[in-house]
Amino acid sequence: MKNPLFSPDPAEELNAKIQAFAPHLFLLAHYNPATDILGETETFTRAALNLYRFMIDAGILSKLPKILNGFVTGAALKNLNKIKTISHDSDTLRTYLAHNCDERNATQQTIKNMQTWIYSATGKRQLSTEDYNLACEHVEREAKEAFDATRKIITAIATHKRAKEIKTRLENELCNYYTGTVGSSIICGQIHMCRIAYNSRWINCGDYHCAADFARQWAQYQKGFTQSTTQKPLTLYQKDLIKRMKERVKEEHESVDTLLPEGLLQKLIIEDMNALPSPRFL
Repeated sequence: MKNPLFSPDPAEELNAKIQAFAPHLFLLAHYNPATDILGETETFTRAALNLYRFMIDAGILSKLPKILNGFVTGAALKNLNKIKTISHDSDTLRTYLAHNCDERNATQQTIKNMQTWIYSATGKRQLSTEDYNLACEHVEREAKEAFDATRKIITAIATHKRAKEIKTRLENELCNYYTGTVGSSIICGQIHMCRIAYNSRWINCGDYHCAADFARQWAQYQKGFTQSTTQKPLTLYQKDLIKRMKERVKEEHESVDTLLPEGLLQKLIIEDMNALPSPRFL
């Protein structure tokens, strides 16, 4: 099997496995690890950041311990705890490598967590040049362990006596995946793609500008949304879209479109585009 840090194939395999449980679910959306590797130091840094992409940024793997809390025991619980630990490690690595971790900025805990991780990977308290291979191997091992643990968890929940409840919790978490900055970016991307592929009326503007302009006009035509609101139209649209996704999932159950970005989310955006008059660009 290819390592999740350097190939999207394991993510697709996990999606296929969860979709055998319920066809509209997913675990990772368009996971695309960066693979432009230069040297030992760069390889470690890239692997560490890809672990964050895999565990947290591209899907809901890190949310599985919360979703399945109280549902699993025994070996499945051990695998769930493994995912929790590796998610924490990925967050530590990403924060330490990508942010300004000065002790004067109240980042002592991050620095301590990183030192603990380095010790577990290399037996040392700080990384030296000769240690980067060991550190990289440890990151790759964690990614493989997370993949294996997730596969086993999916197998366990597929035959769980409370499988229906678990499915509902997964559905809710997947809808919530589209909140925040990650969700906003995905929604902007889908608006951009939809106006090109499905509605030539939206062909005259760029990615973010198109999304913001569309959301502005959408808000103008919705009852209950006024100009006095302090929230930006794109934020309002994002919240309303997620609300309608949850309602549609509840209404349509197993027959609902996939919850991947190109499924139900895209379908609702297209419906909204077709419902509005032709846009008036500023």
